[in-house]
Amino acid sequence: MKFLYCTLVLALTAVAGYGQKLMIGEKVPDLRVEEWYENRIPETAGRPMLLDFFHSANGQCVRSLPKTAELARKYAGKLNVIVLAREGLDKLSPHLEGKGYLLYAGNDESGKTFGAYGVRFVPFAVLTDARGRLVWTGNLTALTEETLQKAFK
Repeated sequence: MKFLYCTLVLALTAVAGYGQKLMIGEKVPDLRVEEWYENRIPETAGRPMLLDFFHSANGQCVRSLPKTAELARKYAGKLNVIVLAREGLDKLSPHLEGKGYLLYAGNDESGKTFGAYGVRFVPFAVLTDARGRLVWTGNLTALTEETLQKAFK
């Protein structure tokens, strides 16, 4: 049983590492968004960014969207919070409409941004500082306030 547990932990660690090809402190790739929800385009220069990779059929992505929106509300004007889906806005917009979220959302149907960031699974999020350098990656539910504050330094 212990062997099975250790094998599972190693496999999950390998998969998590495979899902990311960015290094902490490294400049992240530019966003390639095909269409912005409600034509709201963030001013990305000089502001930290939380990029949440999303898919409407993934229950964990859908359940974590209110937390993403809460971070956007809490850090409005200080942090760009962006939800990016690798599907059309017709799939994303039902999760946003009428909710009053202050976040930005767009689609990457071609997968250029997903590919540039090495995203192989969702949910997956990326936090950058104001200079576009990677501060943190992972599942948004694991993002702590302490880690988030590193983006503002």
